[in-house]
Amino acid sequence: MAAPPRTNPSDFLKELAGRPVVVKLNSGVDYRGLLSCLDGYMNIALEQTEEYVNGQLKKKYGDAFIRGNNVLYISGSHFRLCGRKGLLHLLSNEGIIGSTMPRAKKYVTKLQPVTGDDLEDQLSRTVIIHPGSRYLRILRPSDTEAVVQSHCIARKQRLTNGQASVSRASSSSEVFRSLDSVASTTDFKQAAASAETWLKGNSKEEKTLGRTYCSFDAKESEETTPVTKEYVVGNEALDVGALHSNFVLSWPIRYGHFNLHDGPGGSRSAVATDIENIWDWVLTNELGITRKLRGSHRAVLVIPDIYNREDVRSLVEILLTNLDFFAVFVVLENVASMFGACIPSACVVDVGAEKTVVSCVDDGISLAETRLLMHCGGDDITRLTNWYLQQKVRSFNLKIASMTDWFKMDAIKKALVHFDFTQSGSNDIDVGLPSPDREESLVMKLPHDFCRFPGLALFQEGLVSFPPNTQQTFTFQYYPGSYDDVSGTEGRAKRPATKKPTTAKPENTEADTTINPENIFDTIPENNIPEEKADLDTMKIMKLHEAIYWSISRCATEEQQKRMLKNILVVGGGLVLFPGALDFLTKRLEEVVPAGTDLNVITNSREIPGDLHAVKGASVMAALETVQYLWITKEEWIRTGIKIIREKSSFGW
Repeated sequence: MAAPPRTNPSDFLKELAGRPVVVKLNSGVDYRGLLSCLDGYMNIALEQTEEYVNGQLKKKYGDAFIRGNNVLYISGSHFRLCGRKGLLHLLSNEGIIGSTMPRAKKYVTKLQPVTGDDLEDQLSRTVIIHPGSRYLRILRPSDTEAVVQSHCIARKQRLTNGQASVSRASSSSEVFRSLDSVASTTDFKQAAASAETWLKGNSKEEKTLGRTYCSFDAKESEETTPVTKEYVVGNEALDVGALHSNFVLSWPIRYGHFNLHDGPGGSRSAVATDIENIWDWVLTNELGITRKLRGSHRAVLVIPDIYNREDVRSLVEILLTNLDFFAVFVVLENVASMFGACIPSACVVDVGAEKTVVSCVDDGISLAETRLLMHCGGDDITRLTNWYLQQKVRSFNLKIASMTDWFKMDAIKKALVHFDFTQSGSNDIDVGLPSPDREESLVMKLPHDFCRFPGLALFQEGLVSFPPNTQQTFTFQYYPGSYDDVSGTEGRAKRPATKKPTTAKPENTEADTTINPENIFDTIPENNIPEEKADLDTMKIMKLHEAIYWSISRCATEEQQKRMLKNILVVGGGLVLFPGALDFLTKRLEEVVPAGTDLNVITNSREIPGDLHAVKGASVMAALETVQYLWITKEEWIRTGIKIIREKSSFGW
């Protein structure tokens, strides 16, 4: 006789009573035994308890009590992949249920799972929203293509005594900067020379061509029309900001966080208003979801792996209160990307325009200690491309400090840069250039080494520039009182030691391939991998392959590390779109991992564009039965505020 269907997590837990279970702690240790009982706070009593570390039996306790604060997940004794396209079905009978399950029943609305036609109807009224630093991506789960708009807004400046107000600190002059300020420094010259030497030693280019060719072609400018609106958003805002001096272009999100500053429009409320206006316009004009219709719609919000709580609170407030959505589900970028690739565990490498985030996801759980954020990405390849062409091609004079020229340079970069080291000779390039008022194009003939050099910005030290006195690298820090921070700093895994090792590989290829955090990158200064209390402002950008290895080394167990090395997933539009990028990354990783390591950088088998993995994965998650318990309704938000995010988040809050 078939078991009765479960309608909520409590039913699932009741079914586990008296059965063998596996309880995994935040430390990575497993406890296996018969579930005697547990309460709503995940405090667990086990019988016939056994302790396993790295899969090896260590101790037997008999009866044991485990505090819920320490629990990462509890599962049945059999674990399998299930659900849509073989994805990990969270919170299923033989899957995972995390310690983030709803606890405060007195104010948690119970949304019952829907199936069949009801589920299809719900998905048709669901939108995925992925707000990035450069682009906003929105789609419905049933859509084949996402709506992609520039995540910016151009506002008309107000006049005070006949004079325009002071430009915002987030204007294009700050966002679109060149390498001119650092190109003359000794450090940058040495880094560029070192990169060229490395390139010549590793490419098959027989000789540099004696002559390069570069020709710009532009038609006559079209007449501009006056703009009467107080503001315009998205791609149109780029044109208005370039053609009309009385409009100021603003980017409300920078490096994955709210772009707060001391200038006009830099307060949290002003930035939130900009985001609301951008999203409202895209939802209404691109998807046809007017404010009147949103009361029956749900939104899946994709947030950065290293997030700011106030930013998340503001975004949920915008969706539920200001934009009038019925419910919101919040998911991390790395988890959503993993679902988009149809794999249960991976080291997710997200290279965007302004930032690169490396983090590990194991069995659908984002491992906080592995998260690393670096302020570098595709924009740095754009800057290096511009600087290098100015040095090598006499007739190339594009200045990217101008917003219009920046996007022209970005188009040139996408047509020019590649990592294919099998090609030699000349590369003929013909690319159309985006312009707000006329048609432009560029024809170039360059050696292939000229096309390979800019990509080294993420793999060679010293080729990335920063505004002075800015923090460059961030790791995830627990918020006081969060469920993950159960033991304070003493309960966290230690950061790798600052010992400077050798990179020589052992001769024995059968050697143990466990990653030792002490055996790490000899090219990184000793203060680059700090102890727990070191000042992060002094950290330098890691090379991408070294950052990946560093993140994987933070996994708690040997099994986790091996799984991550076998499943390195590269997403985002900053790197993966370049030909040969994944093969090049694999070769650079082989230089830092132990000899004999089973290493695999996952190719895009589903033909999903690299910058759309997160939204595609989030659309898959929206169809999962168990996600129905994690929707935050507008009613709950009004009644309880930010507290409900902690109760219903699918990650440690």
